Amino acid sequence: MSYDSQKDWMEGKKRIHEILNLKNDIEERDKVPTEGEFNFDNGYYSWVTAVFVDIRNSTELFTENRKTTTAKVIRAFMSEIIEILKTSAHKHGKCVIVVTHSKELAKKSDVILVLKNQKLTM
Repeated sequence: MSYDSQKDWMEGKKRIHEILNLKNDIEERDKVPTEGEFNFDNGYYSWVTAVFVDIRNSTELFTENRKTTTAKVIRAFMSEIIEILKTSAHKHGKCVIVVTHSKELAKKSDVILVLKNQKLTM
């Protein structure tokens, strides 16, 4: 799908509004549903955090027998990058926006905004 014309953009906007205006309930889950459970008529609420990290020698690191090492490397990276971003933002008067489902990570924030039931609260 591409947005090569005004018509394509308008059709995309219409699809987005249809999804946002659905009157269905959101099902809370302890884990992310399988791909087969997702469609455009349902919704799920679950704790998920996504981070893209380009790690040197990652092909060797991300093997089945190195899960513990991999988890530790990613957690260490996240811990330090959050501190660097926070320190740098304060020093230079900038804003860093982090979207996360991790309550532990959110606690490190100066301001926490919560989006729940289509409402944003502080």
